Amino acid sequence: GEKAMLSIQLDAPTLSRASGTVPTDAVGNYTVFITDKSTGDINTAWTKYNSDGTALTGDKALGVTTNAQHVYIVANGGDLSSITTLAALKAYKADLNGTGAQSSATNRWATGATASALSFTNSGDGEYKASTSVTLTFIAARITVTVDNAMTKYGEPGSLTLNSIAVLNARGESLLFPASGTSLIPSAYTGGKKFYTGYDKPSGETWSFWPAAGTYTVAAARFLDALNLAAPSTTYYYYVFENDATTANASPTIVTLTGKDKDGKNLYWPVHLASYEQWKSGSG
Repeated sequence: GEKAMLSIQLDAPTLSRASGTVPTDAVGNYTVFITDKSTGDINTAWTKYNSDGTALTGDKALGVTTNAQHVYIVANGGDLSSITTLAALKAYKADLNGTGAQSSATNRWATGATASALSFTNSGDGEYKASTSVTLTFIAARITVTVDNAMTKYGEPGSLTLNSIAVLNARGESLLFPASGTSLIPSAYTGGKKFYTGYDKPSGETWSFWPAAGTYTVAAARFLDALNLAAPSTTYYYYVFENDATTANASPTIVTLTGKDKDGKNLYWPVHLASYEQWKSGSG
């Protein structure tokens, strides 16, 4: 291939933004991976880490050759230049309990890829140039929870108490690029799923569909908030990854309000995020 320059313009999507103090959908950093059509794999000489999220155009354009074929980008994941093969990139997992709390805009992973092979043109003076625009899709979902305590006699003797809001069965890991294609939501995951939740299952209580040992890790600081009932309406935000559960026993994501009755017994008000997940009276 002839020596060439590749300009990359990133298009971050305009996403609906919850009100209040929550992070914007911003790109703080990204790593560019480019495949070489001679090998069909990543050419590590062309891998580039950009620490400030700016476009790679003009004097920042990447020096490649006309063998450059496809562009893959992982944003807000830090410097991933240690990934040297396309197979390793597609197998890479983002972990909510790993590289940073998802409450920070600079840690909300985003990915993108070129839809078709790059096309280089000769400007006539011996320079080959190509430009591609990569649209990034954020792979963390935001759950917005608003608690409106309208109980007029709340806090009087003998009344129940509201203690916290928690997210159960939050998917803890996400494949950035599945083994086939570039879809952000794989149709199937590898084994060893990780789930996080706002609190551990209280001892002595039997709950149906609790994730099996080895797939569940408590991450209370990320998914549990003590209720602030001083204000009439309080909003909480949580970030999770896509959950591929399609049945009630596959640990779908649930948001629950917790409290206690006047005798100190635990109370739960679960909100199910999937239409098939309906608990019956007297069930676990």
